[in-house]
This record gives sequence, structure tokens and C-alpha cells, in this order.
Amino acid sequence: MLDGNESKLADIKVSDNGPFAMLRLSLDQKSVQSIQTGQGR
Repeated sequence: MLDGNESKLADIKVSDNGPFAMLRLSLDQKSVQSIQTGQGR
């Protein structure tokens, strides 16, 4: 979800001081269950 809308990884914009991304993987670590982004400190 990005701003309340379903989105894809490609929708996350990259910049020098951009957001970090945290991936939650499945137990077998072969698929991503969720992606969370936020601003760095």
C-alpha cells in the first residue's frame, strides 16, 4: 500500500536522501510478504 492504494515496488521513488525500505520475507525467504518505507532520521 502506498498512500492507501495498492502499489508496486517500482512506485517507490529513490533519491539521495530518500526513504528506507524494510522487506518482510516468508519463512523460506523466497518471497516478500510486505514492504514498509519511511524517512530516515
